[in-house]
Amino acid sequence: MENLTCEEKKKTVVVPPVNPTPAGSPIPGDPQQPAVPTPVPLPEEDGKDGERSIDLALLFGTSEEELEREFKDFKAKKLFSKFDYDLIRTCDENEFEDKLKGAVEHCFGSVVVTPRRVAKAKRRLKGSGVKVVAAICFPYGEELLGVKKLSAKLAVKKGADALFVPCGTSQIKDDKTDVIKSEFKKICKISKKIPVFAAIECGDLERHEIERTASALSSVGVKGFLTSCGDRFEETVFQSVKDVRNGARAGAVVECYTEAETGDGIAGLLAGADRLFVKNAESVALDFRKKFAY
Repeated sequence: MENLTCEEKKKTVVVPPVNPTPAGSPIPGDPQQPAVPTPVPLPEEDGKDGERSIDLALLFGTSEEELEREFKDFKAKKLFSKFDYDLIRTCDENEFEDKLKGAVEHCFGSVVVTPRRVAKAKRRLKGSGVKVVAAICFPYGEELLGVKKLSAKLAVKKGADALFVPCGTSQIKDDKTDVIKSEFKKICKISKKIPVFAAIECGDLERHEIERTASALSSVGVKGFLTSCGDRFEETVFQSVKDVRNGARAGAVVECYTEAETGDGIAGLLAGADRLFVKNAESVALDFRKKFAY
């Protein structure tokens, strides 16, 4: 090509190699040339002032309003998963069925039923993720050990996922710690792999009695505690949770009973307790839906 004129050189076509190096790739054997990322084309500028419009419906498959509503629904269900719905009280079969459907609809953590209804609840809730807790000798727990053991065996046999067993308040008051420990040790042995929660009516007890009981029961395999203060003020509920934590072993789940009908105060209770045993769980859930519009 040395004998070509300048005009002839301009017209000469140089054929590229068969396998050229792709754009954005380093030349093999050339360490001085770093990899250059291939630029990704941006959407055309559109709208006022050259703003780029991004269609969220295409990006996420939903609108901004739907995203907000779904996020609220996600947060609510996360909250409701900490609710154990109280279904111990007497109701007919149709009402019981409706309440089980409500537990699934709102994604509650569990329903709490008598041993007699464990099997039915398990069948209806199968595959829903809602667990079934058996309440043994509720609400006072003053029955003899033989009655408690029989009820626990029945509940375990029917498939209960956990047991709520109340401590007899009179035994706590009489300082019969060894008797309480012996009873719960036997119940924990019956329950095998499912957790046992000891229910303590803290409103009728002194702080040292609560701490002493929680400490004793933690030593025999009790995994969690359910505290109740009746109609006491919220600050009393917080104190009872604190008293149980002071006595229980680290890692024990502390649950609080509430009869709230609205969402007011629920978040405050969860600031102290790990879970809530809620009498009117559906009313609370509906109140949340109304207030936060999801």
